[in-house]
Amino acid sequence: MWWDNDNTFHGKADSYELMFNSPFAGKENVASFSKDKMDELKQHIEQLDQMHHAGLVKEDDLTSYDNSDFLWLSYELNRMRLRYNASQRNPYTREVLQGHSQIPYVHICLNALAMSVSSLYPKSTMNEYKSSIKEHYVVDFELPFLKKYMEFLCGLFDDNPQVIDKNKRVVYQFKAPIYRKSPFTTMFDYRHEIPATIFHQSVLMLLSHELAHIGNGHLKLIAKDKAYGSSQDVLRACESDADCTALCWLLGSRILDVEGTCLEIAADDYIEELALSVCSVYMLLSWSYDKDHRKWNVESINKSDHFPASVRAYNMLNLAYTRLLKIGEWCERDGIVTSDKVKIDKAFTEKAFTIGMEMIKAFDRTFFMKHAHTEEVCELLDKGEGEKVYQMAMQEQSEGSADVGIADTFYMIGCTKEAQAELKKIHELWPEVRGRLLEVNPYCQLAAVEPWNELPEQLII
Repeated sequence: MWWDNDNTFHGKADSYELMFNSPFAGKENVASFSKDKMDELKQHIEQLDQMHHAGLVKEDDLTSYDNSDFLWLSYELNRMRLRYNASQRNPYTREVLQGHSQIPYVHICLNALAMSVSSLYPKSTMNEYKSSIKEHYVVDFELPFLKKYMEFLCGLFDDNPQVIDKNKRVVYQFKAPIYRKSPFTTMFDYRHEIPATIFHQSVLMLLSHELAHIGNGHLKLIAKDKAYGSSQDVLRACESDADCTALCWLLGSRILDVEGTCLEIAADDYIEELALSVCSVYMLLSWSYDKDHRKWNVESINKSDHFPASVRAYNMLNLAYTRLLKIGEWCERDGIVTSDKVKIDKAFTEKAFTIGMEMIKAFDRTFFMKHAHTEEVCELLDKGEGEKVYQMAMQEQSEGSADVGIADTFYMIGCTKEAQAELKKIHELWPEVRGRLLEVNPYCQLAAVEPWNELPEQLII
């Protein structure tokens, strides 16, 4: 072939460990990733298990101290757990604050079941593997899901073929369609980092969601009263609560980590980080190779115990907006600034949300462009028909942006009267569910009871 793919991550998900596709590896790649670093991580996880008098919940090739994916996911899960626990302690005495508690140790268990709707996302359970570690919780993770999701992100962001001449010089650089949409137009120069960043944020959201089920007492409630805790409306209330808690942890992670009033990140970088976090959560819920899968219909709202991903996406975007405004308000009150001394306030975090929504819009529209996938382009270049590629690009630019209808916009289902009615019902059930959760002594502080915000009638579909 006379073209080559200039990328860092594309194609790695099948042949290499996911950890190397994450920011954990830093600037190092698979070839140079040191054995000392791997051994250090292995020792860290083994020491955590020994400290909590627990071994692996099951021992196989996946759930193993020799599997870098297992080590990395365990590290990220417990880092999130320890970050929350630290926030519940007096910073001077290290004693747990009165009325607060600590999330107990949590294990990771990796599986490799066939890809199916029921096995896509992780789930948290009371330990059901070894009787000797009953006091611990377990998060089951499906590795095929993570690998497919990474491949999807690489194909979307890092599939940028080049035309190379006989002297191995780049004579044409094709940009994946998403880089022709704002705000990604300015991110092409560091395109290799974007799949890793979004993937990492998505994994943190998944882990935080499961950790929230544990921390907020959802599993305790089911154990105490299975009929009540497993009913559809209560499950939906708990899922919404876990989404809310996880999103708060994800968006507020830098604020939880800060010592003093100065963040270790510049203003523009922090805005982009928050925007990518919002976009990552949306991608995690809505990704699919099939455009038809992204179409929604109101009949799906009550088909299962859980809200469909499209309704959750709508709810999460609302939560992200209100949470970012709260973060801006708290930062302004406490005088939090970025490393380049920019004050963080509500206008700052609202800008981050606006850019996040622009990213989501670009992501949605990319699927409806005439050559959203570069395989066709590569085939034309391979046949020496570069002129056709140029003509395709010119035609697309002259026709403007693809028109994406309401039914093709994944989260718009939330604006239907049917979805609003269900969301309101679950919201109004929360005080009752919250009361029942308090009876089982959750480890985390539960979300307060807030009034329902009616969607303006002119926005109802």
